Amino acid sequence: LWPCAPHLNLLPGEPDKHGEAIGIGHPFVETSAVLEARLGEIYYWGDAGMERNPAEAARWLKKAAAQGIPSAQNALGVLHESGVGVTKDLPEAVAWFRRAAEQGNPKAESNLGRLYWHGVGVERDLVQSCFWLNLAASQGEITAVNLLEELKPALSTNQLATAERLSQEHIARRKAPAPRCLGEDGGGS
Repeated sequence: LWPCAPHLNLLPGEPDKHGEAIGIGHPFVETSAVLEARLGEIYYWGDAGMERNPAEAARWLKKAAAQGIPSAQNALGVLHESGVGVTKDLPEAVAWFRRAAEQGNPKAESNLGRLYWHGVGVERDLVQSCFWLNLAASQGEITAVNLLEELKPALSTNQLATAERLSQEHIARRKAPAPRCLGEDGGGS
């Protein structure tokens, strides 16, 4: 269930290739949110010669999450949902999953969809569940694909149509080009 961060080159149980260069108190770690997230994962797994310490993992992940790193936000949601390294707090888990999901993190979208489906930390809402799972599945998140196979038969035709429409609109907005600033086209300003 742990949300891996492939862009950080860290998978569960995989030996860390850069861990020796990352030390507590290292000035680069102190200023880099991505490395804070990475250090949180190292502490969670006990990689790179560091002992597994979920509380220390949570501390580093919270620093990175507060700076907007989606993988850290999702990971913090996982910790709050499970109560590992932090106090179990379902509304807090939902809030962290939502922050990451709103930035397009597929694992967070899948987690949020799962919580809406089962009414964990949120009011049960099958349309919202299908919406978030569709977003995650559109990015290839396999857990979301599998959950959708189970969820869709439980939806009415109207619920499914609504969720599909909302998902497609959201995906289209993600793919839309960013607004241009005046003067970017090479013309006058």
